[in-house]
Amino acid sequence: MKNHTVLFVDDEVNILKALQRLLRNEPIDVLTANTPSEAFELIERAGPQVIVTDQRMPEMSGVDFLASARDRHNDVVRMMLTGYTDMKIAVEAINKGEIYRLIGATKLNSYMNAVEELLDLGLVDELENLEEQK
Repeated sequence: MKNHTVLFVDDEVNILKALQRLLRNEPIDVLTANTPSEAFELIERAGPQVIVTDQRMPEMSGVDFLASARDRHNDVVRMMLTGYTDMKIAVEAINKGEIYRLIGATKLNSYMNAVEELLDLGLVDELENLEEQK
């Protein structure tokens, strides 16, 4: 069984490094980007099945990043992390980015919970099966 690729996008480099360490023994390939422009390059080059991004970043918001990622690669599962419970952001993320999940609370724990959920639910496998049937 091949590993799935998950791209984490966050402007906090320490969070990205911690994720790489924590996930090194999991059956996924971890990609990290600390800017949306770096993330777009990785998406084109590596074709991740899942993108998990922070909402608040200097270059562009997570909502805008995921909307653009959706326009370029609609088959990628999109998830967004936010430490803020702003209903406007939640609605934008769902409508513009067509996200699978909006994750709140502590950043690192939320990232880990998102990855565990994807692996437990077999969501990435299901998407790959649908893609193969096309």
